[in-house]
Amino acid sequence: MLNADDKLQLENKFPELKIKLEQPTVDNTYITISNLKGNKNLELLLGDNEDFDSVNSLPLTELIFLEDFIGIYYENQLEIAIRGIDNISRGRLFSFERNNKEIKITMSFKQKKIEAILSTMEQTYISRIQTLLSTNGRRSSSPTLIIKNITEKDLSEIRKLLNCISFDLNFNFGIMVDSVDYNPQFGLFKRPRKMPEYNELTLTYKTYQPELIEYYKIAKQMTYLPFKYLCYFHIIEFFMDKSSYLEAKEKLKYIISRPDFHYNMDEYISNVVNNLKEEVANNIIIKSSTL
Repeated sequence: MLNADDKLQLENKFPELKIKLEQPTVDNTYITISNLKGNKNLELLLGDNEDFDSVNSLPLTELIFLEDFIGIYYENQLEIAIRGIDNISRGRLFSFERNNKEIKITMSFKQKKIEAILSTMEQTYISRIQTLLSTNGRRSSSPTLIIKNITEKDLSEIRKLLNCISFDLNFNFGIMVDSVDYNPQFGLFKRPRKMPEYNELTLTYKTYQPELIEYYKIAKQMTYLPFKYLCYFHIIEFFMDKSSYLEAKEKLKYIISRPDFHYNMDEYISNVVNNLKEEVANNIIIKSSTL
């Protein structure tokens, strides 16, 4: 059972952190640790000597805890706790863990080479920390995505990077991952396409629209087909609007650049207006026919 000496030992080792000893009953004590760098809302819960030993061996004051999802940054690398968002992804991650496999990813990001490892077998800092989070009722850890050669300035774009890696993993391996969600929804189980034999992947960093990625993730998890359809339709709708805009833009640039534009301005402007009306009308018809 944890006691005041354990609390004092942690206070001496981590003076910047807030450490409390709680004793709800005579034979039950636990220690909470808060004021963690990067995320003041997180709290670690130590319930026994095993938890104490785990925390005591962590460089807690050197870790920056991410605000948006469970992850840490230290020594130019990230560790992010991830989950499969559907049955197929969860099954494949479990298969990786059972067979001691991992996926290695190489990517060019901000004119530098970064390396990422999707690991289910390595005992990472974040996998140990996740079992101590007071909000994690399961008291268990998830697979870890380790991203190396990241600077502290890059942290503001980690969500975009995670979206890129997640979407490309889904395309290549049929594994759709996301940061840890404490209330995962289970989607329909489908027959997966054959897994590729390789476990190393070179990706190109791409900035996906965050809203579209969210719609895609929700659709992957959704069991009610009409709602699944609406999520996919929102993605298609975005590109329909963008396609119409780009086509109208090209037509406008072509007309403005004509040598006789200033001499026949009224006629050309009338053509532009009519083209825009036609594009809008076509877009409305297409959208109406799909609903």
